[in-house]
Amino acid sequence: MKNASKTAVCAIAFIVFALTLNFASASALAITTNPSVLAGPITNPANNHDYYILEFAEWTIAEAKAVELGGHLVTINDANENEWVRSTVSTQMNANTMQVAWIGLTDFAQEGNFVWSSGEDVTYLNWYGNEPNNSGGNEDYCSIWLEGNWGGGWNDGKLNNMGYTAYGMVEVVPELVSLEVILGIRPGNESSPINLKSKGVLPVTIFGSEELDVSQIDLSSLLLAGASPQERGNSGQVASIVDQNGDSILDLNLMFDLEEMDIAADAFELLLTGLLLDGTAIEGADAIRMVPVGDGIDDPLGPGSGATHAIVLPEPMTMSLLLVGGVAMLRRRKN
Repeated sequence: MKNASKTAVCAIAFIVFALTLNFASASALAITTNPSVLAGPITNPANNHDYYILEFAEWTIAEAKAVELGGHLVTINDANENEWVRSTVSTQMNANTMQVAWIGLTDFAQEGNFVWSSGEDVTYLNWYGNEPNNSGGNEDYCSIWLEGNWGGGWNDGKLNNMGYTAYGMVEVVPELVSLEVILGIRPGNESSPINLKSKGVLPVTIFGSEELDVSQIDLSSLLLAGASPQERGNSGQVASIVDQNGDSILDLNLMFDLEEMDIAADAFELLLTGLLLDGTAIEGADAIRMVPVGDGIDDPLGPGSGATHAIVLPEPMTMSLLLVGGVAMLRRRKN
């Protein structure tokens, strides 16, 4: 009997100790003001964004840490991204059914009006069961369940998520860095003349380099002064790839309709923008020379440019004198 009593006392003592330890741990986690990064950066191949997993902290503290890292708590835009976020945190943290991850959704500013901390539009929601229910009148911060029947579902919770282990899932959108490309407007013509009255096409070359494989350019993304590349005849062909400058690297030749281009009368260069097939931004510029119509020089743009040759007409009095002089010369020849 004494042994049984001792066993019971020991069991109770152990339970009290465990509860005290858990309470102390939860309290310590709840007051974390600078959560550590537990994993990351982890790149989502679907959008090339980088993600970090933070140790447990209150939602606002986790969001502040996310901003410090250059992003926000994760914004989820579709079911595929939702599952990627859930499985990534769960796998990295070996999560159990009582663990969640903070996401960037909150209705703190206005009850029922959920917004992303990133400022993106809310286009997808995945509430679990009867959520959001604002239990207790102060559930303003959202999380995603990582495992169990609720896995993948969202919950609106209190600031500290009622003691559940809530990792912070941070999303950082990498800053787009444009790849500068070498552009040739009217390649072979150093002055690159442009006539605003032209009804023709403008030849343009994007020169390839060791950094740029022109076959990887997304032709549908290209814009030059607001215009897209022009199809050539009825072939539907937009571009040709050749070694334009003889450097053994392939270049991309394009045509743009001058009438579709938005060019200022005082423009001195044109800017081309676009994307590579992997989403990398590209841009390049080349100097141009604006040519007025009828400036007395040969058509600088070639056939079909719309430019006209200047014809200088004499004043009426001068014309009369010329006619009189011409008649007198004809009479002298007859005599």
